[in-house]
Amino acid sequence: MRIKKGLALFLVLAMIICLMPASAFASTTATVDKVYAVAADTDMPEVYIDLKVTSPKGIAEDEVNKFKLNLENAEWTLDTVNDTEIAKAVKLTDLNGGNIGTLTATATSETATTLTFTASKAIAKDEYIRLALKLTSGTDEGAVKVAIDGLDSAVSSQTLTVANVGSGTTKAVVTGKVKTYERQDLEAATVEISETAVNSITTSQIVKMTLPKGITWKGVHVSGDLLSVAAGDASSGLNESDAPNNSALKYYLTNDDRTMYLNIPVKNDDKSRQSIVITPKVTIGKDAVKGDIALNIAGYKAADGKNLIADESDLLIAKYGDEAVTVSTADEENLPEIVAGYLQDKKDKEFVLQVTFKESLPGSLVGGRFIDFDLPDEVAVTVEKQIPVGAGLAGGSGNGAALLHAVNDYFQLGLSLEHLAQLGEEIGADVPFCVCGGTMLARGKGEILHSLPPLPDTDILLVNGGFPVSTANVFRRFDALPSMKEKPSVDAMIRGLELKDISIVRSCLFNDLERVTIPMYPSLTELKKRMVSLGLNSLMSGSGPTVFSLVDQDEAIRIQRCWQDSWETLFRCKPVGQGVFR
Repeated sequence: MRIKKGLALFLVLAMIICLMPASAFASTTATVDKVYAVAADTDMPEVYIDLKVTSPKGIAEDEVNKFKLNLENAEWTLDTVNDTEIAKAVKLTDLNGGNIGTLTATATSETATTLTFTASKAIAKDEYIRLALKLTSGTDEGAVKVAIDGLDSAVSSQTLTVANVGSGTTKAVVTGKVKTYERQDLEAATVEISETAVNSITTSQIVKMTLPKGITWKGVHVSGDLLSVAAGDASSGLNESDAPNNSALKYYLTNDDRTMYLNIPVKNDDKSRQSIVITPKVTIGKDAVKGDIALNIAGYKAADGKNLIADESDLLIAKYGDEAVTVSTADEENLPEIVAGYLQDKKDKEFVLQVTFKESLPGSLVGGRFIDFDLPDEVAVTVEKQIPVGAGLAGGSGNGAALLHAVNDYFQLGLSLEHLAQLGEEIGADVPFCVCGGTMLARGKGEILHSLPPLPDTDILLVNGGFPVSTANVFRRFDALPSMKEKPSVDAMIRGLELKDISIVRSCLFNDLERVTIPMYPSLTELKKRMVSLGLNSLMSGSGPTVFSLVDQDEAIRIQRCWQDSWETLFRCKPVGQGVFR
């Protein structure tokens, strides 16, 4: 029995000894003070790795610990890599930067070194040691890592991500409210240009900023922590031959005043990402086309000859024209006084109030069919059509939806969007969609709507053959056809929208009504063939005859040039995330 007990005790002790390296030797835990976003191949902000002493015994005075550092996607910020120089790029202190011992380095490569630390005083359990590293980021996009190999010392092995190398230098976004204006001088929505990583922009820049035809520069206000000068309005005086400089905010304009070259003095902060905020001051001239006012930004010159501010296109900063529709009454200033439902002193006469309903911004009213819309006898409606009749573009439905919004707004009825959509269902199955707008999954007759992610940024080319198609006639013939066995997946389309992948969206496009309309109108076959010859995948819109294609901006411009001599009408459009009169 004594032998068995002794053997059992021996086995227990052996198990404890075997388990000791997993607990006793795990003497520190490491955390990173901050993970930076950095540009490729640039000096990084100093990296701090805090090592918490977890061993119950701590680290004794004069105790020597040797451990190894391996760098991934980075190297030491040194001109020459040797033992002496690496010691300058690595420091070991307490959290306040105080001395806690001596540190020597043995360089094994440009990305690896062995460190020997001798404590000058005892370091108790739960106290911290701070490792400060001076690194230069690598050229690969992705994580910068520091691997600690404890080499059986009091420092535990661990791999830590200390930074991420990003692509591109800057990202520009519109941060101000986009408003609609008539012809006038105005301050457009602000545009913020932010570094994508620390040290993306380190020297002064000249940026090129271009406005649409008919829109000219009046000035620009610049602010932000990337500026080395005080925020304010830039002044003219920059010359075309000037290099970027840190002296002042200055610009010069091209002959048509549409393009501005702006000098931006830069103050670099190597510890955080910075930005500049631009407020364009522009004039809408007589040659401007109503619609979106988009700003294009391009990096032009940088003082260091590299790291230009990144190009950004189609930044929507304002709109020219009244938004959606206007509603007005005839001779409103001369309306008779109405008392208790009767015309004062004119009870024997009928009075009709005419309301004019007008699309004032091209593309604000979408449509598709003729609509009979019942209103009280005292209201008359005039519609000025701009979308082709019977084109398969929901022109009539858009007119009806816009009128619902217009009457609700003009007479201050206070009806909710859901209520207006319910009223629209009585007019037509697709009117609720025109009331709400956006990207929707429509079920039932089209009245059951579910919001989806917006369509990825794309241009839409619409080609109309110039003849109307009866929607009722198309659906009557469609009802006589057998159902198709295989159709593209709705789930795949939704997935494409969620991923913002326009190629998936294109591959899922499908219109069952093509089986009816195209045989009825053979010219549509020729129209689609022509679009294919130009490298476009096309699909019929609604019940036709309009055909559309989703393309990028450059492709849209190319097709517009190719189409100039054609008899079919081509429209270049952009998707919007709202319904009419919003």
